[in-house]
Amino acid sequence: MSNSSKHVPEGSRLFGLDLFRSTAITLVLVCHVLLLLRFCIKGIAGWSVMAGYFGVELFFVLSGFLIGGILIRDLEENGATGKTLRNFWSRRWLRTLPNYLLFVGVNLLVAWSVSGRIPAWENHLWFGQNLTHSTSKFFPEAWSLSVEEWFYLLTPLLIFAAIRVGLSVRHAVLAVAVIGIVGVSVWRMFYVAHQNPSWMLGTRQIVMVRLDACMFGVLAAWWRYSHPQSWFAARWGKLALGIAGLVGAGWMFYSLSLDKSFAARTHLFTLTSLGAALCLPALESLRTKGGRGTVAITYLSKWSYSLYLVNFLIFQWLARESGLGLAETGTALVAASTGVFLSVFVAAVVYHGFELPILKWRDGWTRRNQQKSGTSGTGQKGDDSSGQLGNGGTVDQNAPIRVQTDSTPAY
Repeated sequence: MSNSSKHVPEGSRLFGLDLFRSTAITLVLVCHVLLLLRFCIKGIAGWSVMAGYFGVELFFVLSGFLIGGILIRDLEENGATGKTLRNFWSRRWLRTLPNYLLFVGVNLLVAWSVSGRIPAWENHLWFGQNLTHSTSKFFPEAWSLSVEEWFYLLTPLLIFAAIRVGLSVRHAVLAVAVIGIVGVSVWRMFYVAHQNPSWMLGTRQIVMVRLDACMFGVLAAWWRYSHPQSWFAARWGKLALGIAGLVGAGWMFYSLSLDKSFAARTHLFTLTSLGAALCLPALESLRTKGGRGTVAITYLSKWSYSLYLVNFLIFQWLARESGLGLAETGTALVAASTGVFLSVFVAAVVYHGFELPILKWRDGWTRRNQQKSGTSGTGQKGDDSSGQLGNGGTVDQNAPIRVQTDSTPAY
């Protein structure tokens, strides 16, 4: 580690990555706001789907970037041992599963109160609801969490296997990322060509044809760690290119028939992930002097996991309560505003009352285990994945991405 990186406080946040995450969850909220407004404003349903699509894709890439950095650091510091793997998974699952299981329970209670019966939910316990096909109407937004969890499970195993056959840590990460991107992309093209699935339930939400989105983030983490000078070089040019890629993906989304176009069900996902990944060098180096806007973005980033899990439930409830009144502009706007306020409020309560205490316990448990074993690992204090740079608003190109390990999730 460089000298300058030693002076960065543990748990410090990167504003640019918070901004990236906040943008993603805002797009998800916009998606559900527009779903309410579609009854009184014609022609916005497609924009709703587009907002939700881009929000989820940003989360996938960011998750891969942060998890890739964690794996590189842990493997290089502690070696490719069973203990390293167990520590990684235990921290991941203590980060993601408590909130997830809480909202599985909440969704079951809501479903029972509305319909008087308990829907099929068992597959959600092992994230099998959309592994190869997606039919469940229960807790539908959990599809992206399933992609994330399978990524958390499979990626370390593949990297460990590559290390065991003789590759260095960074070469193993590179190999897994490239093979993952190419392999899944080719499989998705074959799958679409032969099965002709729908865009949403048949392709977008299927784990086995979507893991490449996270792998783009892993490839970005490899680049950042292995070649930091080229990673930060021309970063604003990369940002412009990344935005151009996202705009091109938006054009594809808008102009193509999603359920009929081969490109919409294959290349659209690739272009979106590539565009998002190219934005990361500039965002990682983005600094701020503080202010209310910075504080709001930071908290929105911290609350993003709980906010994703709760907001669809609240918007569904408002839609049921408002009924035909959503055809009136005033009623729809009030319902949408209420939905945003309640979603953020409940997310903040869940975060501070449930999510954060578990994260603090997890971090204390990790530190105690490290002290007993003498390892370093991912035991830094904190509740959100951000990363670290050097001091004074400048980029320390040699500093590792000191994430706090809330990469979760993709929504």
